[in-house]
Amino acid sequence: MNKTSVLVSLMATALFTTAASADERDGGWVAGMGYTAFSESEDNVDISVDTIWGSLGYQIKATDNFYVTPEVKIGKGIGSDTFISGSTTIDVELDSYLAASVRGEYDFQNGAYLFVAPTYAKGEFNVNFGSDFAESSSWEFGAGIGAGYNLSAGKNIEVAYESFDGTDMISLAVKFDF
Repeated sequence: MNKTSVLVSLMATALFTTAASADERDGGWVAGMGYTAFSESEDNVDISVDTIWGSLGYQIKATDNFYVTPEVKIGKGIGSDTFISGSTTIDVELDSYLAASVRGEYDFQNGAYLFVAPTYAKGEFNVNFGSDFAESSSWEFGAGIGAGYNLSAGKNIEVAYESFDGTDMISLAVKFDF
């Protein structure tokens, strides 16, 4: 079994074990969809790519105002970025995105909330340069912070910032409790 399969199996087991032990009145499933812009600058080269993603997690009420949510995101890249290096045009595209995180969330009485999320993620990139093609992917640890607002029972909007080894990510999302 490869590392990816082991990690996905462990995360799924942890997610469902946590779900089974949580009190249904105090927690519940959370699904979401969102848009993330990836940005990285290195050696005077700026690369920006985007992804759309879906997420599934289970929110556990730890105290009256604090929740813990194990969550998995799966995304697909949209668009690409092109830059010129010497006489070669280089095209970079995000093929897929996979992330597992555990969010800590503090809810305010007015419907607003703040969260932090250590995350383990993998992006798979395709790079075309001239007539050559390369693929690149790696798992990295990162961290994120964000804020959200409860529009109505079970419907939230969020904005988040995450950083992974020099890659900055800004996300907008809609979340649904069920």
